[in-house]
Order: sequence, then C-alpha cells, then structure tokens
Amino acid sequence: LQTTKADKLCKASTPDETWRLDYNELLHCLEPYVVPGQERFLMDHYRNRVVNLFCVIDNGKSPWKTIHLPRVLQCVGELSFGGSTTRIRNALRNALLSISAFYLSNDHKTSEREDEAKRWGNVASRYRCDAIGLLKQAVESDLYGGERPRYKEFLATMLSMITINVSH
Repeated sequence: LQTTKADKLCKASTPDETWRLDYNELLHCLEPYVVPGQERFLMDHYRNRVVNLFCVIDNGKSPWKTIHLPRVLQCVGELSFGGSTTRIRNALRNALLSISAFYLSNDHKTSEREDEAKRWGNVASRYRCDAIGLLKQAVESDLYGGERPRYKEFLATMLSMITINVSH
C-alpha cells in the first residue's frame, strides 16, 4: 500500500509539525471520501438483488453475503474515515460494482431499453477495468510484500472477477 503525501500529513507527530503543513494539503486530510450516488445505488442493488441471484436457495451464510459484501463495506468505511484502503479490497469493491452494473445492463436489455443497457454496460466495463488493474497491482506488489493482504480477500476478488466474465 503506497503512502501518499496526504497520509503523511494526516499522521503528523506533533502539533508544531501540523501547523507547518501547507493549508491545502491539510484540508485534503480532513476531506472524507464521500461515496458517490452511483456507487451507493450499485452497492444497494448488489446487496438487495444481485447477491440473491447467486444463491439458488436463500442462504444467509453465502460467501457473497458473509465475505464479499462485508469486505467491500469495510473498504468504503476505510476510504471514508482514513482516506485509503488496500488495493485488494479496492479491487473487490470495483468488481462488485461492475457485477451490479452488468446485472442492471442485462435487466435493461431484457426490457428492451437499449440506451440504459448500453449506459450500464459502459459503467460496468469501467469498474471491471479498474478491478483488473488493482488486482494485477495487488498480485505484483502486495502478495509477496511485508504486510500481505488476507487470503480470503484475494480469493473473493478473483472469484468476483470470474463472476464478471461468466455473467457478462
């Protein structure tokens, strides 16, 4: 995980050190990550509809409900309060957003609303590309690094990427 200049500023060790910081950089530290409306909508759609499509029998202990979704919610919380998260959690977040958007695209195709289907397909493809890039970086940089991400997070992300390719 790369430490940004803003991360260093947020962790200034003394009050004097904080006062010497550039005002704009300090403000950046105080700005929380605000979950965009589209992302909120897609995560709600994933949580309330898509997850249920993965389970043929309603099961509260499905991995999509107990592993995938909680880690993405943790990722969003980390971004909101700390401004950063692990690459692998961010990859999982993007994968789930992509899956949700692809399902919306498919729903609109079925309803013969081609413009909406295309729009959600484009959104899904962007999230998919971001997920692939983050997963690749995580494998190349984090998998064999000092503070390795959890195995379950890698597995959940890779399974989600497979889901994208199957459902797309």
